[in-house]
Amino acid sequence: MIDIRRCGSGDVAAVMTFIDLYWRKGHVLGTCRELMDWQHKEADGSYNYLLVWDSDDLLGVLGYIPTRRYDPALKEHNLLWLALWKVRDDVMVSGLGLRMLQALSRVEPHVAIGVSGINLTHPPMYTALRYKVAALTQYYLVNPNTPLSLVFAPADRKTWPHRLGGDAVFTEMDMDRLNAMTWEGQAMPQKTPIYFGRRFLQHPFYRYRVFLISRNCSSKGQTGLIATRIATYQGAAALRIVDFAGDAHILAHCGTAFHELMSQENVQYADFWQYGLPSGVLEASGFEAVDPGGSVIVPNYYEPFLAQNGRILCAVQSQEQSPLLVFRADGDQDRPNQLQ
Repeated sequence: MIDIRRCGSGDVAAVMTFIDLYWRKGHVLGTCRELMDWQHKEADGSYNYLLVWDSDDLLGVLGYIPTRRYDPALKEHNLLWLALWKVRDDVMVSGLGLRMLQALSRVEPHVAIGVSGINLTHPPMYTALRYKVAALTQYYLVNPNTPLSLVFAPADRKTWPHRLGGDAVFTEMDMDRLNAMTWEGQAMPQKTPIYFGRRFLQHPFYRYRVFLISRNCSSKGQTGLIATRIATYQGAAALRIVDFAGDAHILAHCGTAFHELMSQENVQYADFWQYGLPSGVLEASGFEAVDPGGSVIVPNYYEPFLAQNGRILCAVQSQEQSPLLVFRADGDQDRPNQLQ
């Protein structure tokens, strides 16, 4: 008898074994209970997975991350990011994956379902399910005061994106400051200062920093939040801007602020994966889009490090009309892949 149900506290060991055996040997979610708990455990001890059982035989798993996990106030605007979705290859029951997805829609209230980092061959499947499929663009900004060993380009490349200016300033935020902020989200998925604090500042493995962006001018209502972290390889470092919320137009005034942050962090470059920001706002601060098939290489993967460009596709099915903004930290794209 096929049974689809939520993952209880007593099921998580079986889920981790399933991931290690049928998804990828040594996968971090199959080997690290602390990361599994951080990403998927609820206060009542259950986990954000749907499981397909045939008696005591686990046939498939569907993991997800609800945005309300990081701020319960978001429950009316809850977006479910699908994570690890797998039915065993030896299972001869058709449609189990789709049945799990349909069951998820019933058991977890939401206004949208999304998945980031989909297989490059899967867009037709999501399109058939009436998801909007989009590609994130990687933007980068080189620190002109640091020799480059992480960004690769043809020998005749003489100039790099560089544009000082703008009156925006970055103020580092802690949990107390974030908790004291008031916020009205305008994009989808909605995010709050509390979301930023819990999602980033309380992360058990990565050290994130969260900054309030404001302007030294009369545009007092124009503010934003960004989350950043440092990635390293052989002693060299890159600044990863992994999330943003707020008035996107403020990003056009951050040229000097981003350069100051890169100098402070002693990084070679900054990158910013995004979908949905207004055209030109990042370019105004000196960023340049990476051509995935081009000759300039701005690495996406650091765990392990790969000297090649990446591609991130996402798919979202939504009941809301708000603009869709997707960044690297949405879903489980920005999580540890290797733990020392």
